[in-house]
Amino acid sequence: MELKKRLKLAMSAPTVTNKDLAQACKVSAPSVSDWLSGKTKSIEASNLLAAAKFLNVSANWLATGVGQMRPTYQIRIEPQLPHSVHEPAASYNVAPIEPRGKVPVISWVQAGDWCDAAD
Repeated sequence: MELKKRLKLAMSAPTVTNKDLAQACKVSAPSVSDWLSGKTKSIEASNLLAAAKFLNVSANWLATGVGQMRPTYQIRIEPQLPHSVHEPAASYNVAPIEPRGKVPVISWVQAGDWCDAAD
């Protein structure tokens, strides 16, 4: 699928005018017309990113036609932390995380010889 067809598809639902897209990308309306007519075969990167954000489509899809048109978002619901009667749940400023890999471990030699600070 050509760039002009991907743009037209992205602009169709909800309907976006050339003027709206031009304002979002901070370019002239004739530039957008050139994109849609196929006169311009590629879009400058900053304009492409602005257009993708405005049209709520994947920048990769808009540029190449590869991947999904609309970005997919995964909603992650964090488990509730148990709280005591004396401490409200809103006071927690941390949430549990899932381990993602290995964590570096250092020895006492690498950490240095710790000692108390003298006043």
